[in-house]
Amino acid sequence: MLVVIAVAVGLTVADHDRDDGTPVPAAADARCHGVGFGEVRGKAPRNAHPPLRRYRVASAVCAAYWIPQVDHLFVPQSLAVSGGTAYVSGYHWNRVGAERNCQLAVVDLRTGRVRAFVRRFQAPVYHPRPTFCRHGGGVELDEAGLWVAETERLWLLDPDRLGHGDPVRRAWRMPPGVRGSTLVVAGDLLGVAGFRRGKLGRIWWFDRSAVLDRPARAQLPDPVATQRVAARVQGITRYDGRLWMNSSGTHCAILRATGRPPVELVPGSEDVQITGQDLWTVSEAGTRPYLDASERTVPMILRLDLAAVLASGRPRCHF
Repeated sequence: MLVVIAVAVGLTVADHDRDDGTPVPAAADARCHGVGFGEVRGKAPRNAHPPLRRYRVASAVCAAYWIPQVDHLFVPQSLAVSGGTAYVSGYHWNRVGAERNCQLAVVDLRTGRVRAFVRRFQAPVYHPRPTFCRHGGGVELDEAGLWVAETERLWLLDPDRLGHGDPVRRAWRMPPGVRGSTLVVAGDLLGVAGFRRGKLGRIWWFDRSAVLDRPARAQLPDPVATQRVAARVQGITRYDGRLWMNSSGTHCAILRATGRPPVELVPGSEDVQITGQDLWTVSEAGTRPYLDASERTVPMILRLDLAAVLASGRPRCHF
């Protein structure tokens, strides 16, 4: 049985929008003060125009980044941040869900430049004919490589080969009954969680060492544990002994942690990662398929002050 140990996280008072939508001036001693359109790093996509969208935790944003490949229907779904690099997985939008092939952006966090972009990857998972990755809803980086989870398969990529040849190291099939949407690494456990719109989701825990011992093209070993997660879960991370889960739609998001009250996050945010005082997230709200003509845009990658997010108040949306 998985035991989650609750660890208190210190809070500081942070500023946010009033309930009527007007911004509260940021405190002079706040760690972050929000970013304006001209401060977002990287090349802005064609459908991005100033000003940026306002939302509850906008003043908690420390830095933000564009991914211009959204002009070509890339939809970000998950991220893994390591040092000065963000690995963002997602899919190429298609009306047919089964044709939404995985894509990956490698973003330099100093400059905002996309250093590499993988438009498609595949492997002979079932038989000699290659099967391509679809959706790319979860991504994690560890010493084994870059893990990518999708509905029916788990992939392991070589991060050094992204944009330089075939990056696929291995791929496995999900066991019957397991449907992947997002992914979390917790020590020697891999957690594959499934998205459910109106009901609680579920996370299946796999022994990471046992997974790596399985040959390529094999089915994953049976999960060692399972538990319920929030409805509409889009991203999960582990920090301070807790599971942090993000549930979202295009216009709002709710961040939940074991033993903590929920708070709002960035509209359209998918995955989350917490590193020290920073909360990283990736949003699909600024992408062409999900951006209404009358809406202001949201950058694709955002770094926020965790304490300010946690002090922002109860969510104004519900899932």
